[in-house]
Amino acid sequence: MGGDDLASDDEFLTGNVVAEEDDSDSELETTKKSVLQASTVAVINDDDDNNRKRKNVKDDDASDDNDVIVTGGGSKKTKTDNTKEQQPKTASRHKLLLQAGRTIEEESTEKQASFLWTALVHYHKLQTGKDSTANTEEIVLQPKLQAHHFQKTSAASTTNTMESRLRECIPSMKLLKSWKHRQSPMILIVCLSARRAVQVLGEIKSFKTRVAKLFAKHLSKEQQAEWLKETAFGIAVGTPHRLLALCEFRALSLAYTRAVVLDAHQDAKRFTVCTLPDTAPHCMQFLYQCVLPAMQERVKKRPKEPLKLAFC
Repeated sequence: MGGDDLASDDEFLTGNVVAEEDDSDSELETTKKSVLQASTVAVINDDDDNNRKRKNVKDDDASDDNDVIVTGGGSKKTKTDNTKEQQPKTASRHKLLLQAGRTIEEESTEKQASFLWTALVHYHKLQTGKDSTANTEEIVLQPKLQAHHFQKTSAASTTNTMESRLRECIPSMKLLKSWKHRQSPMILIVCLSARRAVQVLGEIKSFKTRVAKLFAKHLSKEQQAEWLKETAFGIAVGTPHRLLALCEFRALSLAYTRAVVLDAHQDAKRFTVCTLPDTAPHCMQFLYQCVLPAMQERVKKRPKEPLKLAFC
């Protein structure tokens, strides 16, 4: 079930980087801003530049013993160590994404959009197997996330609870309590584990609305699908893998959903739903396969009722 129930101690996505508690946060704090502000093209072109540099290496560089292989006939040829050249850059980018994700709910909507878009493209490249020289036009995700796609929540809230931040994502409490659309909850909260989802359920009891439990904790996909088809839920709380499965099962729809909330909670190793190895791939796939198309469709059919993203 991939990350439905338990948090993981593995590395982020590719298994190359481990988040450590004693990392030099002071050094990363300034560089973290660059990730949040960087465009997708910059992230992709990062690898393109490295490839061009490798292609332009001159023959006389082979004079360095560390870069030369001597063949049986005494001839020499240049050794290209792609692993040594690419690993530091890749590791650095992964580490910056991990660091940036830890406080993303406190950032501006512009930086939130940049962070999530970068993570989406990173996931897309890993899944499709496109190399770093691929034309950026071939990597198309629509619509491209921008600030207006996000609902800003107050980071300076005195209570700073899920309940207080979530209230800012709800356009009308009256509408929430009288929600009538089956299979499409008004608010959908995405959590990193079933354990965290249960905690969120406890934090939002005061909303006094029907809440759907969409995670794999003694609940089958078929049972949850039946609930969604028979009952209109104001709020749904789930894990990426199960939400994706329910969408593919045509039991869950975002046709009328007003906000998809990405829980910014950090686990013991400071991973979030967007960076935890067990949930990040499914979370990005859910956004790419279900959320982005729904956002685009909503603009065409009901532009006055946009589907928003939010970090809470």
